[in-house]
Amino acid sequence: MSAQKAARLPLLPVAALTLLAVISAQQNQGVRLADNPYGNHIGRVEVNYYGRWGTICENGWSSYDADVICGMLNYTGYICAVNYATSTFGEGTGSVWLSNLACRYYDTTLDRCRNSNPYNINPCTHSRDAALICQDPTVMPVPYEITVLNETTRSITVGWQVCINLCLI
Repeated sequence: MSAQKAARLPLLPVAALTLLAVISAQQNQGVRLADNPYGNHIGRVEVNYYGRWGTICENGWSSYDADVICGMLNYTGYICAVNYATSTFGEGTGSVWLSNLACRYYDTTLDRCRNSNPYNINPCTHSRDAALICQDPTVMPVPYEITVLNETTRSITVGWQVCINLCLI
């Protein structure tokens, strides 16, 4: 790589790279969707760092982040990503490990993504935990109630064509 190209690459703190590498090395044991009675493909996003589960803040939450996490869990992609999901999935416990996650369309694991706020050094609390609904072709759509940003509760069907009006992304 040329020195000119290297100078343009964003520098990440060593802590961020270490955290993402440990989570990704664990693959699906390092990421999970928690607290949903409808199946493992729906829930609050949690990551395991050296044996301690924590959450991801919805700050900067994007479709690429959602795709990476669902892919790490062996799903075919995401249906929707939800922010402020605590009224639906409850607040996580432990640390808020990551915020401002910045995965790109070609990233396949969290260690490939950029992250500017690792190790619980961020302004997030568990009230801003991120959540996902991943595509699982083996699961039939089910009725599901979800609370949206404006605090309006709507009934939706969790299937291939849901969340168009409800999801963050």
